[in-house]
Amino acid sequence: MIYSLDLDTPLDLIKYIEESVSTIPKEIGQVHSPKEKSKQVTKKSIRSCVTQVCNMNECWIPGFFDSYIRRFNQVYYRYDITHLRDSVQYITYGVDDHYDWHIDETTYLQPQYKGDRDLVRKISFSFLCNDDYEGGDLEFYNKQDGSTYTVPKKRSRLIVFPSSTRHRVKPVTNGIRRSIVGWMVGPPWK
Repeated sequence: MIYSLDLDTPLDLIKYIEESVSTIPKEIGQVHSPKEKSKQVTKKSIRSCVTQVCNMNECWIPGFFDSYIRRFNQVYYRYDITHLRDSVQYITYGVDDHYDWHIDETTYLQPQYKGDRDLVRKISFSFLCNDDYEGGDLEFYNKQDGSTYTVPKKRSRLIVFPSSTRHRVKPVTNGIRRSIVGWMVGPPWK
């Protein structure tokens, strides 16, 4: 199930989030290599955007979302989770940028901590920092009936979903889409 919550985050706080990431190096969005899953590659036909990685030990932003995701898990999913993956991504999509259909669940995460082995992504989240753009819809695919669901755009909306859910960001047609995404991880599924 896909859940969303309007956090009603004050605009000043969203501006502070964006100021906090302004000094983080920008990178071209990457995807896992089809040949070597533990490797990241640039493939603009699949993912075209700019990412800035916010690490827990260098930035307060991952901690801001941690309690929200844990609460969603406690109420709705009840998955065996350990922690919010150390790094979350601040992502900007300009005109024509997109992220084609994909799932976030992965069994080939590189360890980030001592003892951080054999973990899989279980819960994904996306937080919309703005809604003054066109296109760029976050869309989910329902494999049961082949239908799709588009999340209504609203600044400060938090969308939480199982990492195994197929989704995409459609091309932006006007403006810049800004969001934060991250993943809660846990031991392999039993």
